Amino acid sequence: MPLDFVNRFAATPDNWGIVKVMERIEELSTRFGPKIPQIPQPGQDDFKTELQKNLIPYKNEKSDVPEIPKNDDLFAPGTFPNAEVPKATQFDQIISEAAKTYGVDENLVRAVIKAESNFNPSAVSPKGAMGLMQLMPGTADMLNVKNPYDPKDNVFGGVKYLRSMLDRFGGDTTSAIAAYNAGPKAVETYDGIPPYRETQDYVKRILGMLSPGS
Repeated sequence: MPLDFVNRFAATPDNWGIVKVMERIEELSTRFGPKIPQIPQPGQDDFKTELQKNLIPYKNEKSDVPEIPKNDDLFAPGTFPNAEVPKATQFDQIISEAAKTYGVDENLVRAVIKAESNFNPSAVSPKGAMGLMQLMPGTADMLNVKNPYDPKDNVFGGVKYLRSMLDRFGGDTTSAIAAYNAGPKAVETYDGIPPYRETQDYVKRILGMLSPGS
């Protein structure tokens, strides 16, 4: 830096601020080299990951009950209202085999299928959940379900996941049902049914179908 340039700016107190800024630039250049590293901008996937990590329940403006935070890759709500579970369907043998294989009550499997798809193997939810037990793409991949629209593949995958939720919550059916809808972490966070209206209605719907006389 030319001496006369420094002297010119150092001549008066009014110019001291400029000199300080230039000294700071020199200091940063010395520490980091000729180019100060730039903070990388997160991509869309990074942003989504961070958002999911910090996602917390939010309140509906019309209600004090928080809505369920969505994880589009894993969980989806039941899509059909409460109704009587059919006593017999074309999927009886598949349901029976899957229930026996994983040690899950057949009636529970039927109730979940009724709530999720109304026994429609081609059902697709607005969020992309597929088939009889409405498996989200991420869940289907996790369960190694090759074709979510194939009744046997779908039901065996869904019942396997339901079994894992029953095991995770010590055989507690209510918690397992809630976890099937909202995810196990939400159930663990709230030590029971999460305070999401969607999940509360879902659990009530299925338990109602399982109760005597339904």
